[in-house]
Amino acid sequence: MVNKFKSKTKLEYRMSEDCRRSKERKDIFLKWVVSRPEYRKRKPTVAEVVRECRRKNSPLGILIEQSVKKAAEENWRNEAQYYLRHTMVVRVNIVTKQVITQPVRAWIPVKVSKGGRIDESDYLVAQRVADSPLLRRSVIERAHSDILAWINRYERYADFMGEFHEVIEAYRNLKKRMESIIRSGGNDVVRYGKYVSGGKGSANKQQTKRKKR
Repeated sequence: MVNKFKSKTKLEYRMSEDCRRSKERKDIFLKWVVSRPEYRKRKPTVAEVVRECRRKNSPLGILIEQSVKKAAEENWRNEAQYYLRHTMVVRVNIVTKQVITQPVRAWIPVKVSKGGRIDESDYLVAQRVADSPLLRRSVIERAHSDILAWINRYERYADFMGEFHEVIEAYRNLKKRMESIIRSGGNDVVRYGKYVSGGKGSANKQQTKRKKR
């Protein structure tokens, strides 16, 4: 699919629409990337970007925190967030010790701000979300938003890689199914803990049961 464009067009670097940085900073970064011929065939490494940002009088200097103390504090926050984000919860049979559900995040976000950020207070423990029809619906709605974002992100690849046409169509069908669930009031949402594992700590076979009203 790429060859049909080569003779009449060219590729330009752009920052993604969801990049939450000022236009000045985005333009500075792109100008630097384009100015380096070695990056025409490979991606700049993180170390290279950091080194350039810390180089004296570099235009990229405004992109990162130059204070070592503040940078360290930011790294500590990122590490703490990393561990929190990767803490999962599963349901285990008390007698057999067998894991009977897929792992899910221990704290589930139920609301996202307009800027795409999630406040600490908007994370709730998984079981509380599972026990509330309203909160379960909010998770479904967020999943729907994630699918829309995925489609918007990858449908542009279809012009470069023809295989994506079929992939995007499959996700659009999933989107329609989720919209149907949301319109139904979330009655198709399965309660957390109602999954049946098909193996030792795995979920090869899952049965979903609708909650009886």
